[in-house]
Amino acid sequence: MSWFKSPPPAAISGPPILPEDLERHILLIAGGDNRANLNALMSVAKRARLWIEPLRYRIWVLYFQDVEHAKRLLHNKPDSVWRDGPRHVFLSNGDELQDADFVEGLLHKCTGIRNLSLYAPSDQPERVLAALDGLRDLRELSTDLAGYFGGSLGAVDLARPAFERLTHLSLMDELEGCAEDDGAHLAQQLALLPVLTHIALVDDLPAHLANAILTSKRDGLRVLVNLRQDTWRWPVRVMYERTFGDVTDARFVIAQLGMWIQRWEDVARGEAIGFWKQAETFVEKKRRGEIPADVYWTEKDMTV
Repeated sequence: MSWFKSPPPAAISGPPILPEDLERHILLIAGGDNRANLNALMSVAKRARLWIEPLRYRIWVLYFQDVEHAKRLLHNKPDSVWRDGPRHVFLSNGDELQDADFVEGLLHKCTGIRNLSLYAPSDQPERVLAALDGLRDLRELSTDLAGYFGGSLGAVDLARPAFERLTHLSLMDELEGCAEDDGAHLAQQLALLPVLTHIALVDDLPAHLANAILTSKRDGLRVLVNLRQDTWRWPVRVMYERTFGDVTDARFVIAQLGMWIQRWEDVARGEAIGFWKQAETFVEKKRRGEIPADVYWTEKDMTV
């Protein structure tokens, strides 16, 4: 019975000790992309701040009024924060963001960006284009291509590293008045991109452009999405018949644009289904016969 009289083992004093790499892994999982979690974990310990701080910028939306603050952050924080942090970056259009020096500097520091939305700066856009070449992990880009090539779709040249690694490309160009020659040139350029599987065109565009892209990208292209605002003017079927009547490729999808910035951020955080996934699901159902062959829009009550 000596075991019965033995004193209990001493309680562990102090915090539990974990290998540093395991502790770091646990903290990064706990932080995720949740801003409240990240802010709370920043106060755990000095080493936790070093690990967690890059995650605070994993999804970074910059409005024009944020630019001066962003410049200070980029200058004052260690380069490792920007190398290891931002993966999804949205530069909202505004006069302050038409600054090639700022955008170029941001892209040179944030080399791990995978998903980027921006407009070409009106001053020296070639500097930003060169900076895009350095983003080796960039896979998804939303931008106005003509803005980098003198405002001309007919001058777009996609034979460079900035574009050859893209899988998803959203064109925010003015496309409504696109001439057939320019449309054919753009389609040929898009066809050069070896891993591009998803293309989106925003707002009004001519049928010849949609057909040119679908024809030139017969292999590899999974969806061509026309994103439109719900304007309450015309039922979507009426618009389709008037504008796209001869666009009959099953990969062509008309979807709602919605609140662009908020939707982009929600999708980046995993809190919403993006239009890419929505379009993919639509095309798959259509091919299985679950959606009529003459329906090309994701929302039956949509107006445009």
